[in-house]
Amino acid sequence: MENNNHSKSRHKNPEKGSPGNDANRDSSRSSFIGLLATSRDISPYLGLGLQLAVSILVFLFLGRWVDGKLDTYPLFLIIGAFIGAAGGMYSFIRAVLKNEEIRKSKMK
Repeated sequence: MENNNHSKSRHKNPEKGSPGNDANRDSSRSSFIGLLATSRDISPYLGLGLQLAVSILVFLFLGRWVDGKLDTYPLFLIIGAFIGAAGGMYSFIRAVLKNEEIRKSKMK
């Protein structure tokens, strides 16, 4: 018997003009707009971590390849890792500073 009471209350449609329904709709809309603004703000930074990791890995494997050709393992592997990290960090910092400059110029 109790199940029937719950099912009846679930199927009732709230009135479209009720104040509680409008408040929920406005809250959902503002949450969605806030989410869009946040995603727009972070989108320039999303690929930077991957770019840093790829640059390190490329130079790491390049150093490993040179070590295999010259039989100097792990000398060029280590050098390649450092060059990749330095180049990746340079690119990372340059991109962040550029994006921050663009963001500040849009705020003015």
